[in-house]
Amino acid sequence: MNNQDYYETLQVHPKADAVAIDAAYARLREHYDPAKLEGAADELIELARARRDAIERAYAVLRDPARRASYDREQSRGAGAGSQPPAAKEREPAAKGQKPEADAADGQALDYRPLPPARRRERPKGADTPMLPASQPGRALRPRLAQRLVAPIALAGVLVLIVAGGLLMTNGGGAPPPAPTPTASPFDIYESSIPQAQSFAEQNPKSAQAWIDLGNILYDSAQIVREQAPDSPVYQQRLGRWLQATNAYSQALALDPSNAPARADMGASSCFYGAGTGDQSFVQRGLAEVQRAAASAPDDARVLISMGHCLVSTSPPKTSDAIKSWQRVIDRNPSSPLVSQAQVLIAKYQK
Repeated sequence: MNNQDYYETLQVHPKADAVAIDAAYARLREHYDPAKLEGAADELIELARARRDAIERAYAVLRDPARRASYDREQSRGAGAGSQPPAAKEREPAAKGQKPEADAADGQALDYRPLPPARRRERPKGADTPMLPASQPGRALRPRLAQRLVAPIALAGVLVLIVAGGLLMTNGGGAPPPAPTPTASPFDIYESSIPQAQSFAEQNPKSAQAWIDLGNILYDSAQIVREQAPDSPVYQQRLGRWLQATNAYSQALALDPSNAPARADMGASSCFYGAGTGDQSFVQRGLAEVQRAAASAPDDARVLISMGHCLVSTSPPKTSDAIKSWQRVIDRNPSSPLVSQAQVLIAKYQK
């Protein structure tokens, strides 16, 4: 059985007609056009090419009635075999009385699940650390950055003392040379989690939450640079993350079309990409998605925040309408953790 799910690749229902398949193909082919990533990192351009190749393969089969019928029969036979993916088997609970797999060195059970990514929150320029993510039912919050760095910093301090002591002895009591200055960028705090989240989503393609989590961390990776250094070359290199986030949210919505916050996040990602590249077609598509989300959840705080982001991304920007959207967050959701974000955005764009 083919490992690629052509329906999932084109983001259409298995019973979609030819018109829907043609429309999905045209939209995705343009969406992953490598030419739109000019100036982005090579790996992002290559990712867009690979994705487009997969779309071409899927369309070549699904647009041909005979090949599509043969593919459907092949998929049905594979689904009826009752086989269980290896990833799912690994996550099965241990039988009663059986201990979970443990590390041979210390006998401690291992948990290979990825940490959940953070929710995005707008930060004013000059903030020292990223804001805490907003809460969402069913999802754990990432620990504060300072808390996550306590153990590594403490370990680094111990290593520095050991090295300094050794140098002191070998240098005859002279002062040790200065320690090298760390070169890690604060903009990369989310980057290391992307491969793990990507792998988890690919291993669980039918989990809408897995795709949302991937979209969230891709969003965070681009947003932290946008907030702190929107005019920097780093942000230009990071623009492709918005397209990747848009795709991840799109995968989630194919499984859960009624998820208004995820649709709004997808729209905001498209708007940010359009604003960053100067391509208003992405902004208009993103705004349409956010408006669609607002039609089903008009008072949702995240939807209203994303609506404002898209409105100020248009050319010319609709600043007054954006401020009204953010003010509605404050008026309709006074207890929401996004109220402070709305206040920051209003203050920023009222200047």
